[in-house]
Amino acid sequence: MLKKIDTKVAKQAYTNASDKIAGMYVSHPDNSLAYSHAYVISNENLRFTTGLTRNMAKKVLTITGSGDQALFYSLAGATHIDTFDVTYCAQAIFNIKTGAISKLTYEEYSALLSNLYKNPHSARVENMDKVMQNIPTQTKQFIQEMDNYYIFANGLSPESYPNNMLTKAEFETLQHSPIQPIKFIWSDAMHVHEHLTIEYDVINLSNIFEWVPESTIPTLESLRPHVRIGGYIIAHTSSILAPKNAQQFKMAQEKFKDWATLGIARDKNSDEIAVVLQRTK
Repeated sequence: MLKKIDTKVAKQAYTNASDKIAGMYVSHPDNSLAYSHAYVISNENLRFTTGLTRNMAKKVLTITGSGDQALFYSLAGATHIDTFDVTYCAQAIFNIKTGAISKLTYEEYSALLSNLYKNPHSARVENMDKVMQNIPTQTKQFIQEMDNYYIFANGLSPESYPNNMLTKAEFETLQHSPIQPIKFIWSDAMHVHEHLTIEYDVINLSNIFEWVPESTIPTLESLRPHVRIGGYIIAHTSSILAPKNAQQFKMAQEKFKDWATLGIARDKNSDEIAVVLQRTK
């Protein structure tokens, strides 16, 4: 069950609408991340990570992120997808994307994402009236109540990552293959295991460990019971060579050697990196 949304608390985590950064989430230690602004598009090449387990990843758990993670796993053949994130805004952008795919053309969809990134009035950007008819009531109310806040302005604009966008062909594939209901778990990575009841073929943690390297070992350890033997935990990362990250993965390799193998996958086209843990017993 999704915990109760409190937009009063959400608004307290953002600046007031009075200057050039009006409505932006204010990042400091006392601010809860529960409503921090979401990515409107992934800054990762998700074709790379989802392609590592194409066709064998039927049951998947992935971070919601920009919502693209679940969409690309759908394209890669997943039939059961659960998704989690520390911020509800990530769930909101995912609901917007799934609603938009069934209502808009590819060109309208692309323009919508760009406008959501640039505009704090999410409910009022062009074509959102069509999308709002097709998203859950709770998300719709959240978007309306968070008017004047840049809730989808994390990272860079979609124009900065043109190769990470759905292609027109991928978009049309999703249009003709309705996305199955996807369960959202509102949790950080360290505690998501407390909400899980099944084993997955693949758990994709995106680039979480780049930001909180100290959570690497406890998170991987807690997820062991929820990835099947032979299944994978994938951590997309651009910071594997950063001392803190490298140290944590080296420690994990030693600590988990009795039940898992841990290696590095590199995409030759984009030079992106993923740490791949496979459970062996």
